[in-house]
Amino acid sequence: MAEAVGQLDVRVLLCGHTHLPLRTRLGTTDVLNAGSVGLPFDGDFRPCYLSFFTGHGALQEITICRVAYSRSKTIDLLNQSDMPGKTIMVHRLQTATASDPKVRD
Repeated sequence: MAEAVGQLDVRVLLCGHTHLPLRTRLGTTDVLNAGSVGLPFDGDFRPCYLSFFTGHGALQEITICRVAYSRSKTIDLLNQSDMPGKTIMVHRLQTATASDPKVRD
């Protein structure tokens, strides 16, 4: 990642789709990842997003935010659905990891 980012001429790089919140600095670039609103994989099941401010050509402030929601209601609705792969989704909502359950539907 450091090699790829090093080829860019940017101060702030926003990334996504890893399901993991991240703030790191590579050279002169701040790399940010908001995590995931629907399926965070960092062990914290709460939806995650970030808020940031830039000024004077640099990142000034960043906050990784978590919000509460009814995870049990979401899991109940998934269990009642006929959605393909719901067993995996429920397991990931329960564990907040990318792991798969032993049983698949």
